[in-house]
Amino acid sequence: MANIVIQTEDGYKNKGFAKKVVEKIAYECLKKGLIPTYWVNKNNIPSRKVAKNAGFELLSKEIVVSIEKIE
Repeated sequence: MANIVIQTEDGYKNKGFAKKVVEKIAYECLKKGLIPTYWVNKNNIPSRKVAKNAGFELLSKEIVVSIEKIE
């Protein structure tokens, strides 16, 4: 499995670059026998749009819990 994470600088947003990069990374993962996964915060609508436009579909939801060290 290969996790895909992407960040786009403001000057490059809404130009299709993120979609192309994600598509290329996913393709390279598949060529190597890896399963590409795209994790995104449910509130990050632009990133969810990139994932959908690059061909990803929602398969599962995850709850992440962080516990601070208790002394």
